Amino acid sequence: MYKLRLCLVIFASLVLFLAGCANNKVNVVASVNGTEITRQELDKRVNLTIEGYKQQGLDLTSKENKALKDQVEKGVLDELIAMTLLMQEAEKQNLTASKEEVDKT
Repeated sequence: MYKLRLCLVIFASLVLFLAGCANNKVNVVASVNGTEITRQELDKRVNLTIEGYKQQGLDLTSKENKALKDQVEKGVLDELIAMTLLMQEAEKQNLTASKEEVDKT
């Protein structure tokens, strides 16, 4: 009886672990040299952009503007990829910003 419970617990743990790993890969929308960009990151940036358009009077959440929203999402993803590449290159070259440079921005 003890061995059966132990086997069931191990099996259930393995299934949950594998399900969690698979779920994480589903949320990855791009991988840049091993650095993953998640659906959450993309959605956050897209929503900020949509809010900016909304403040200018353009509602990208309507059905009529779905194509434009899709273009915005692709553009934001391209920006995230470019930013990731720049950060990777900066790290590769050991580039860092001084406190004064950061304070200027």
